[in-house]
Amino acid sequence: MRTHPRLILALLLAPAACAGPVETRINAAGAGVAPQQALMWAPLPAGASAEVEQARTALASALQTQGYRIVDDAPLALSLGVSERPARIGLTMGQGAALSPAKEDRPLQSCDDRMLRLRVSIVDPVSGETRYSGAAEEAHCHATLTEALPRLARLAVADMASPAGTRLVQSAGRD
Repeated sequence: MRTHPRLILALLLAPAACAGPVETRINAAGAGVAPQQALMWAPLPAGASAEVEQARTALASALQTQGYRIVDDAPLALSLGVSERPARIGLTMGQGAALSPAKEDRPLQSCDDRMLRLRVSIVDPVSGETRYSGAAEEAHCHATLTEALPRLARLAVADMASPAGTRLVQSAGRD
């Protein structure tokens, strides 16, 4: 029996199509929030999902690692949002600027990518000023939102003291 060379190549490359570097798109804006600043959680809507609770836990850990304090009553309110959507669908703002560009599948990819996104806002409840608005998003084929949340939380607030605009970060992880 003769083995076809293309079949061998496809079998060798198939596992690589599900592994590799993970690209995280980070967006950070606002005046920033100094480390050691006390923050309080904004109220969650009734019936918040398990994913929102997991995101809250991951975000609290990331903030505490950077020296921020989460207390019951503080001058700044912290809120978050999590989302998951097909990665082939992009989001745009006015004038066609990409808020979250669509991602094309890689060759030999075995499943459809999903875009996992964590958004963080810190607002002064008295003035209504948004002091920080940050987001981190990654496209994943196999990793779950639960697996990605610790990295998304860490990167969504990495620039909180001095927001740095939009950037991409490469890291190793389960795709």
